[in-house]
Amino acid sequence: MVRGGKGYAVLPVEAQDAQDCVQSVEVVSPSGKSCGTTSFRAASGPCRTGPITVGYDGTVMQLAPDPDPAHQEWFGQGTCYWHWWPGLFR
Repeated sequence: MVRGGKGYAVLPVEAQDAQDCVQSVEVVSPSGKSCGTTSFRAASGPCRTGPITVGYDGTVMQLAPDPDPAHQEWFGQGTCYWHWWPGLFR
């Protein structure tokens, strides 16, 4: 839910191969009418998308791919990067 319960965020499916590493979140009214779409760039260029979510306070959180593949050598698969937009859908 977004906008104080006046709408819903429709989130994209994660783990998709994207030519342009962007995910879109659509906001819809309780009746199902689209109120608009906002796009969030996880990285430049192609990627495999990660999860994106909207918190109760309207904050959008997006897991982004590691910008430096060499980190896999140092830290392994556990390295992650988050982008967030506090209260965006408040």
